[in-house]
Amino acid sequence: MTGKAESPSRKQIIEHERQDPTYYSMIPKMAIMDLEPYELALYCVLKQTTGEKGRCTKSNASLAREAHMSVNRMKAARDVLESKKYVRVVHHIENGIETTPPTVIVRDIWAINHQLFSLQNEFEGVSNGDMVGGQDLTPPHHNLTPGGSPRDTKEEPNKNNQAKIKDSAPTKGAANRPRKTRTQPAKVRELDPLFDAVALHIFKVTDPEAKGGRIAKISTWLGAKNDAHGLGMISHPAEPKHIELFAAWCKANGYSPPCDVTKFVEKWRAWVQELRAAPHSLSQEAASMDALQKRKAAAAAEEQRLAQAARVGGAA
Repeated sequence: MTGKAESPSRKQIIEHERQDPTYYSMIPKMAIMDLEPYELALYCVLKQTTGEKGRCTKSNASLAREAHMSVNRMKAARDVLESKKYVRVVHHIENGIETTPPTVIVRDIWAINHQLFSLQNEFEGVSNGDMVGGQDLTPPHHNLTPGGSPRDTKEEPNKNNQAKIKDSAPTKGAANRPRKTRTQPAKVRELDPLFDAVALHIFKVTDPEAKGGRIAKISTWLGAKNDAHGLGMISHPAEPKHIELFAAWCKANGYSPPCDVTKFVEKWRAWVQELRAAPHSLSQEAASMDALQKRKAAAAAEEQRLAQAARVGGAA
């Protein structure tokens, strides 16, 4: 069928007639799978020119004609073959003058070719992207160059990304300008005294950027913003000082403040029930807590005063 577009996924059965070769050249499979069309064409010409152990002299025009490309294209393809280490070009220069034509040596890559395609038997005869039974049988590391280093893959431009390539082209002097990087400022958690009190007294977390998790669930329940996943709303929103009093009550009863949401709600309600049984206990606890804070502040001020006096005495 001709004249009709075929789908890229359309397959064909490939066969060849059995025949005894006479004039032929052996091309490593890795070259066929790795090289671009012009590079492969020139490589085939070089291989058939030299044979396995031969030597021949040809002009640039002859090589270009046999490879069906221009001389400039042939030179470019030769440079690529040299960079990919398929060939080695030796220039014979004396006193800055090239006395004889350069020697293009087709490198022996059969050992590398064997290493690439003998890893698993099922890779033999498989081309890039071939599928058998739904399994991709592309040989691993098929993009290694003869030098043994991975070959960079480049995306072929198409009609959809031509505009992107044009837009991303550097403008004049762009290489000399420092590249500007746009950094997103870190999001800072809003100040939440209730959250901070829960983090400090219940979870022993002092990180000012802490957020989310069980701390958020407990603090939102204490702020009468949720029912703790069906455990019921708190009757009145709590205050940060209540969290500190609750933590002290837990320690007085011989256990640490619970971090689990369900257990926290249970213990909180038990503490509230106890306070209701002794209405003045909360104010008494608050007063003792204030007194404790005042004693701590006084001790810190005294320690600072003594340290300052010691520094003055040492300077004298």
